[in-house]
Amino acid sequence: MHYCIRERYPIETAEHVKLAAAYFVKFLERFDVQDRITFATNLEKRANDLNVVIDNQIASNYAKVANLKANISDFFKKGIEFRKVACHPMKTTVVGVDAIKMLDKIASLATDNFPGLVVLHALLEFDKLANLQSGYDKEIPDPVLTVFGFDPSEERISEHVKVSSLDLRKVACKKVKMEKVASIFGEKFSKSYSDNPVKAFQELKPIDQVLFKGKLL
Repeated sequence: MHYCIRERYPIETAEHVKLAAAYFVKFLERFDVQDRITFATNLEKRANDLNVVIDNQIASNYAKVANLKANISDFFKKGIEFRKVACHPMKTTVVGVDAIKMLDKIASLATDNFPGLVVLHALLEFDKLANLQSGYDKEIPDPVLTVFGFDPSEERISEHVKVSSLDLRKVACKKVKMEKVASIFGEKFSKSYSDNPVKAFQELKPIDQVLFKGKLL
C-alpha cells in the first residue's frame, strides 16, 4: 500500500491520488514544512507511476525539493521582503547578527547561482533561529514556497483595491504612518491595525479601503 505520510493518506489508486492532492491544498496549514515536502514528493511520484495528471501547482512546488535542478522562484526576493517586515519591529538578531543583514546574505545566494536546495536550507535555518515558523501561511510564505513557488499576485486581500499584505504590514512598521492611520481612522482602528493589518484593512468599508490606499500606500 502506498501512502503520502507514515501510512496515512493512501495513494494506491488514481482516485486516491486525486483526492489526496485536493486534500493537500485545502488543509495545507495543518502540515509542518517537512511533512508538506514528504506529502508532495510521494504524491507526485505515485501520480507519475499511475500516469495521473495532477493540476496542482502548490503540490508541485513542494515536490521540487527532490529536484536538484529546480529553479528558484521569480518572487524569491519578495518572500525575503516579507521576512524583513516580520523581523523589523523586534530588531531581531540571529546568532548575534542583525537579521536584515543575514536575510540580504541569503538573498545574495540566489543571485550567485547557488542551487535552490542550498538557499532553501539557509532559509529554513534562519526561520528557525528567528522564530518565524508561526508566521507561515499568515505573515510569510514558508521557505519552500519562498524558494520554489511563491506568487504574491495570487493574494486576494480586497475585491475593491489592489494591495498586498506586504504593503499593509509595511505601514504597521512605520511610526509616522501609524500616526496618520490614527488621525484618519481613529485610535481604535489603529490598535486593531497594529495587531493584524490585513484583517483590519479587510474590515474597512470599500470606500475607506480606497481612502487608505490613497493616503497611506
